[in-house]
Amino acid sequence: MAKELRVIGPPGTGKTTTIRQRVERMVNENEYAPEDIVLTSFSRAASNELAGAVKVPPANVSTLHSLARRTMGQKPIAEVGDLAKDWNASGIPSEWAIAGVGGVDLEDGLVLTGNSRYLSDYSLARSRMLPDEHPEWARLARFEEAWLAFKLDTGSEDFTDMLVNATIDAQGGGACAGEPPVIMVDEAQDMSPLSWALVRAWADHPSCEKFYVMGDPAQAIFTFAGADPDQLLVDLPADQQHILGQSYRMPRLIQRRAEDWLSAHSGTISGGRTYEARDAEGVVRHLPATWRAPDLVVNECQRAAAEGRTSLILATCAYMLGPTLQVLRERGLLFENKWRRTNHVWNPISSVSDTSTRTADRVVAFTHGTHPSLWLPMLSAGAFVARGGKKHAVENPEDWEQWLAPQSLQALAAKDTRWLAANVTKNYQRSVEYAGNILQRQGAEVLDAPIMISIGTIHSVKGGEADVVYVFPDVSNAGSEEMETLAGRDAAIRLGYVAMTRAREELVLCEPIGINELGIG
Repeated sequence: MAKELRVIGPPGTGKTTTIRQRVERMVNENEYAPEDIVLTSFSRAASNELAGAVKVPPANVSTLHSLARRTMGQKPIAEVGDLAKDWNASGIPSEWAIAGVGGVDLEDGLVLTGNSRYLSDYSLARSRMLPDEHPEWARLARFEEAWLAFKLDTGSEDFTDMLVNATIDAQGGGACAGEPPVIMVDEAQDMSPLSWALVRAWADHPSCEKFYVMGDPAQAIFTFAGADPDQLLVDLPADQQHILGQSYRMPRLIQRRAEDWLSAHSGTISGGRTYEARDAEGVVRHLPATWRAPDLVVNECQRAAAEGRTSLILATCAYMLGPTLQVLRERGLLFENKWRRTNHVWNPISSVSDTSTRTADRVVAFTHGTHPSLWLPMLSAGAFVARGGKKHAVENPEDWEQWLAPQSLQALAAKDTRWLAANVTKNYQRSVEYAGNILQRQGAEVLDAPIMISIGTIHSVKGGEADVVYVFPDVSNAGSEEMETLAGRDAAIRLGYVAMTRAREELVLCEPIGINELGIG
């Protein structure tokens, strides 16, 4: 059995740096080769952060789902694409259907399934490893029978099967892919009981010599997806656990505000952490802005950017950031969510996608812009060009050329974007208008500067930070209902804690709108 080492890393204490240093030491001292070390995490965002910090082969850094799938081989995925459409057309009750059949990200553990309440509940019950006598299984029995038959008939698996099958294999003596002697698990507080069962079974394999677990129970904000942070509180000998004691991010006032908020609520997991704040006072203040009226927030972010300071705007739900996104677009201000780069909504300029660019190739042929970053994220999406747009572009290159040639980038301020918008799909018309606003208000040269404003849900920016953090403290109606339970309250408390601890210099708490508020104001 591998020797387990647990590292508890409160916010900003350098958990990723600690991982990097341990990897470097093992490699530099010839204890292990880089390919002997596998790093895995709950989500793609955390895996990407690790990938940029450690010197191991890229294939050895992945989400837990991806690693499990690599271990067991790849089957078609039942809840996406044509298979999901086949399921929807198989005569099932309408409430079992999967909406958004292309919406599952196989690399992101934050996504349990497609948009199906029954499938989500079924996956969650499996992830939590509910006992056979639990009433949830009786409620889901008819769905389970039909879903299992469908997967058997199609030779497919669902997202949760990746972990279930790998766990069964591991508990029977099977090893993690490549039989690595070192397995490191980051953001462990976000793992479900099923995920814990899998990684501990891998760690029990004779090939595994060292098993590292890193996380912070106080930052467990995915309990709605089955996360079980209690696993990080299991007793270990003193020489097998290490709590990082110095925050390099938070100044004193911000740390005190966050810790007071955490400790004031019974039932919330703190793990008995003790750590020092950064040697600076910091600022905590309130702002009379709401998520429905965010102009004051955007004004401040704009001023901060001019001063060379970064800003991060946070809310509990994506729809609460809609008005802020609209104001940012209208003003032509650059923004991003660098922790969700594959999402074009949050990253209209800086998005990264592996989507086929065959459509784009036909359009980019007419593009010689000095700032292709303005257009290529849009063009790289296969759905950018409207029906008939490709044919028109090929037959009338001058129409596209007038918009995408280098001289047109500078001249766009004086042009009407309606023609261009008419030739792209509705999903991308706002991006075209946004590009025009950037050029009108700031000029193309702004694209060479770093993006200073970040925006996203609290869940999506896990691991992120900024000089100034703005928090809209409302929760959704569904979130409000969850707060009626102890587990729901604890989840909301930890969510507020994670939001506050993103700030390096200044924490700004905005006004809530109604009764469904987090209470951190």
